[in-house]
Amino acid sequence: EIKKLYKDIRSYPSITKYALQFLALTALRPGNIQNLKWEWIDWEKKVINIPAKAMKARKPYRLPLTNTLISILEEMKKFSLPINIYVFCSPINFARKMSENTLNQAIKKLGYNHRAHGWRASFSTFAYEHQKEHGFSSEVIETQLAHVIGSKVTRAYMRSDFLEERRKLLEWWERFLTP
Repeated sequence: EIKKLYKDIRSYPSITKYALQFLALTALRPGNIQNLKWEWIDWEKKVINIPAKAMKARKPYRLPLTNTLISILEEMKKFSLPINIYVFCSPINFARKMSENTLNQAIKKLGYNHRAHGWRASFSTFAYEHQKEHGFSSEVIETQLAHVIGSKVTRAYMRSDFLEERRKLLEWWERFLTP
């Protein structure tokens, strides 16, 4: 059903579909999608640098961008007003950010019993179930979910955020959702 939901989201008749696609393809928390700012995007490096204050774990987070994610961002530029600092604006008032309720209501209107936050569990479940297929470690999966991994000592020595591996994992996830 998750693949059908993603297909239905892509044809949803509102700009909300772009936020839902971005949410599904990145497994970010809905709050990160709502609060995503244009100034955090590094177009040249194909990465979004989310500051620590905007993350649940209060650690900076780099989101690798795939070609599809870049296309979604470029579509949202068309709706962005010069005063709008947020990427995903309200479908009712382009000068305001989108609410989590907007995301959940869109999924409900499509006829699914799924919540915006549920994309994280879906991503995690399928990424682990298909680990032999894509070949990425649990550390890569958990880092994409912005989870704290390892002991205090492990975290003290871990300097990588597996950016390129996560980009490839997100490309696999997109292929998985869109056969």
